Amino acid sequence: MGNNLIDTPSRVILATEVTQPGVTTEIDGARSMLDSLDTMGILPMVKTLAADKGYGATEFITELINQGIAQHIPLLAKPDLEPEPTWKTNTHIPERQAKRDEKVNQVRARNQVRQLAQTNDYKCSQTQRKRIEHIFAEAKVCHGLGRARCRGLLAMREQLSMTAAVQNMKRLVSFMRRTQKATATAGAAVISGASQALRYLLALFFPLKLQVFLRNL
Repeated sequence: MGNNLIDTPSRVILATEVTQPGVTTEIDGARSMLDSLDTMGILPMVKTLAADKGYGATEFITELINQGIAQHIPLLAKPDLEPEPTWKTNTHIPERQAKRDEKVNQVRARNQVRQLAQTNDYKCSQTQRKRIEHIFAEAKVCHGLGRARCRGLLAMREQLSMTAAVQNMKRLVSFMRRTQKATATAGAAVISGASQALRYLLALFFPLKLQVFLRNL
């Protein structure tokens, strides 16, 4: 199963991952891709993460909150706000207190997601999430990702990565073409901006406030 992580405004594919159904989950793939962004130094720029309901587990939501990332993800729970759990007696056992704190943090995380789901930004993210569907449709129809060329996870990772590289090159060409048209009116400032965008795109991202979407193939 292939997974892509993209920057929505530029439609640049930032990371890819292949997971094996029954062995690894979609969330495992998401964690791996976010780790790759951290290795590249991009993760601190990620402000929002949008995905489908398959990524709405409490554990993953809590991890995103701890990383300071807004979660525009449908929650795998009821839509009503939950009261925070309380206990009639105190405990001085560290392990028991840690479990209590974890339960409280998970309830707070779910309630935060529920509140975000009522905002216009959340609704906009869910609407724009369709862009990644276009990315996968392009990969399948135009670049042969509709079927595996070789067997094995390593071969699939190579196929998915190479397909993503080609798609990013197409974005780069389109971006540079638009920049050249604007050069006649904007002058050297545009050329400087294009050079900067080129450098960042070659590192697989534009210098933009990142709004990242996840999608599994």
